[in-house]
Amino acid sequence: MRQVSTFASALALVSIVAGNTYAQDFAAKLNAPRVNLVSNVTNWQNTLQFGRLMQTSTHFRSLISSNARFTVFAVENDTLASNGLPIDEVDRIVGRREKPLADRIVGAHILRGIVTSSVISAQITRGEGTATFMTISGIMLTATRENGKIILTSPNGQRVQISSANHMSRNGIVHVVDGVLDYPTR
Repeated sequence: MRQVSTFASALALVSIVAGNTYAQDFAAKLNAPRVNLVSNVTNWQNTLQFGRLMQTSTHFRSLISSNARFTVFAVENDTLASNGLPIDEVDRIVGRREKPLADRIVGAHILRGIVTSSVISAQITRGEGTATFMTISGIMLTATRENGKIILTSPNGQRVQISSANHMSRNGIVHVVDGVLDYPTR
């Protein structure tokens, strides 16, 4: 199984650089479990609250529950709380079905396509220290490497680190991050 995983990661990296979407799709299917992104994030105890926001975000929930491929930067529960989104605030957003707010928060954490941590690192190297990625809500994230860790920075200066990477789902990949990339202040 480890050899298949390594082969799939290598194939994904080569296909991204070469722009071969068929190879990217094939590589993703070698490792893909049967659970979709929304279910995967919601079922993990340490990202449950972000998963609840994903479920409230009807626009993005339907999109990332489809067969299209996405990368999700799921925020840890403790980090949501320390960044102004404690459980009671998530409860309020979910309870009132504040879809625009949920859409904004969730949309800032999703990329189109499967982007593994190896691909992000390769893009950083190729970009001489930085790489940029556009989220599905139109926010440009800048990726850099510090002390061997991948750091993502949003246009508003929010910096997050990928704390756990490359969790495959049926329709994409999840990276757990230690911060919120975009949260509107009231």
